[in-house]
Amino acid sequence: MLPVVLKISAQCPDNPCGIQASCRLNAANIPVCSCPFGYLGDPFKECIRPECVSDGDCTEFEGCRKGKCVDPCIFSCGTNAECSTKHHVPVCFCPAGLTGSPFERCDPL
Repeated sequence: MLPVVLKISAQCPDNPCGIQASCRLNAANIPVCSCPFGYLGDPFKECIRPECVSDGDCTEFEGCRKGKCVDPCIFSCGTNAECSTKHHVPVCFCPAGLTGSPFERCDPL
C-alpha cells in the first residue's frame, strides 16, 4: 500500500498508527499511516514482516501463502487422494488400488 502524496517533514501529533507503522501528514494535514517496505498488514493496527514473499523464500516442500510458508498439500486433493509436494506445488494422486480424479475423489477399482 503506497500512501498519498506526503509532506515528508510533517510528523503526526497524535500517532494513530499501529505497531511498526509510520505516520505522516498529507497535503491536507490528515494523518496517513503506512507499513514499511516489505511489511504487510493494516497500518492502523499492525505491520508484520512476512515469513515469505514468494515460494522461493520457502523450502521446496512448502509454498508461500499470505506471507507464511505452508504445506501446499493442505486442502488441495480430493477424498482418498494422496499428495506430495514438488517445487512448491501440490501433486495429487490416487494411491494403488484406487482410481479417479485425484483433485476430486479416488474410489476403489
